[in-house]
Amino acid sequence: MSSIQTNQFIDGAPTDEAQLPLALDFSHHISELGKARRPFPIKSVFKYFGRPGLLAMAGGKPCLSNPFGFLTWSPPLGLPHPQYIPFESLETSLLRADAFSTLDGGNMSPLDVPTKDGPPTNPKMLDKERLVVPKWPSHSSEDVNISRALQYDLARGLQVLQEYLHDYSKRFFKPAYRDFATLVHTGNTDGWSRVIMTLLNPGDGLLMEEWTYTAAISAAQPLGVRIVPVPMDCQGFKPEALGDLLANWDEKERGFKRPRLLYTNPIGQNPCGVTVGRERKKQIYQLAVKYDFVICEDDPYYYLQEGKYVSPNERQPGESSSGVDAFFQELEPSYLR
Repeated sequence: MSSIQTNQFIDGAPTDEAQLPLALDFSHHISELGKARRPFPIKSVFKYFGRPGLLAMAGGKPCLSNPFGFLTWSPPLGLPHPQYIPFESLETSLLRADAFSTLDGGNMSPLDVPTKDGPPTNPKMLDKERLVVPKWPSHSSEDVNISRALQYDLARGLQVLQEYLHDYSKRFFKPAYRDFATLVHTGNTDGWSRVIMTLLNPGDGLLMEEWTYTAAISAAQPLGVRIVPVPMDCQGFKPEALGDLLANWDEKERGFKRPRLLYTNPIGQNPCGVTVGRERKKQIYQLAVKYDFVICEDDPYYYLQEGKYVSPNERQPGESSSGVDAFFQELEPSYLR
């Protein structure tokens, strides 16, 4: 979910996190349901565990005397002791990144994978990477391990997962403010449902592309949200149509206030396949600033950007990006930037 900030789309923005501004306060957009939420009483005390001199009388806590951070056993109320978790390790094997089909002279080579007729002929398909998750941490309590992953934890999720997602977002999406947060969900539709419940009340309006992801509509309608379709073209929302809609909004005629939330699927848009470029995003973003609405960017296909469509007979093999950072420099920026 993108926070709105008037100076975010500036070329050459500072890359040092300390130089970035703080996010603006958008608490006036929080729904009545969101305002009514309170921390879960039991889990709200977890933040005190591990403090020097603290004696926990119930539940488990990290054992400070144990370098691996195993949980101690506390019979009353207590958290399950990790020794009772029946898994010693979880293991899988992964195909190498270079084992898949590539463009060869403009034609797609067949995918050589194991089938019922026999093993693959490509030796790269036989050379697999082994991934093992141990029961106990090998170096520190923040290593990925079964004893922690299958234990009760904070509602926000495992600390190691939170830190990974935060660093990942900072590196690749480059939010233009330094105090952003990441929240873990079970899939984009689940995350979208949380956005709706947090920001909209029953009867509120929701801006969406006139052709949009059907699951996004299905998630919103049972919550009493009113869909407001916005015309689009081959580059996404039409800025002039969106601006005209908001500028001439008649609350009495419509029966509800001007929408405060916009949903968009900007890369490989479902169902139209549209990719929204930097300039069009700037235009939509400025309208968000002007009319005070929040942009929810549903972007599961962000890394599958294809650029402008070229017919098969005009295609030429392109140069490969040198490294991950170079690849991301070629992508259209997120609204977060």
